[in-house]
Amino acid sequence: MQFQKVFYRYVTTPDSNATVAMGADSAPTTVYGTPGTPPQGPGAKAGANVDNVLSCRIVGASEGVVQRIAVAMCGPTGAAAPTGNLYVWDASSQHWYLVNSAAVTLTLNEVVFFDAVSLCDLPPSTNSANGSVAQGGADYMLVVTAAQSPTAGQYSFSMSAVLNTP
Repeated sequence: MQFQKVFYRYVTTPDSNATVAMGADSAPTTVYGTPGTPPQGPGAKAGANVDNVLSCRIVGASEGVVQRIAVAMCGPTGAAAPTGNLYVWDASSQHWYLVNSAAVTLTLNEVVFFDAVSLCDLPPSTNSANGSVAQGGADYMLVVTAAQSPTAGQYSFSMSAVLNTP
């Protein structure tokens, strides 16, 4: 097994992997405004840290539909648990939407799950923004908020699309 996306955050001292402070990410609806800006690669001209975006298919190779987004957090021993909010990008409205209704606690060395948004294909008579009727993929942004008294060190956050349900 291998997660599809990993990004890093730090508390107190940055290092070669973790160059963004924990809690520096903002909700993309605030950073990008309305309408938003589509996801861009790390280092691109964007108002947010975009290394925390998972781009994935909405259907697996075996034609299973993506049901959930798995998130795992690794950090210093005994680290207080940060919380996370997951957003999904909609190309039609050019906006990021919050997926979960309340922040999810990201427990050290544990996989937690968010619901995934797996939309059906557009009707053949409908033209999408790119002229295609296929809904081939989705972009998810995980925004992490530091715990009240975060432990100093480097934290890694792994994300992946999941086909199964609990």
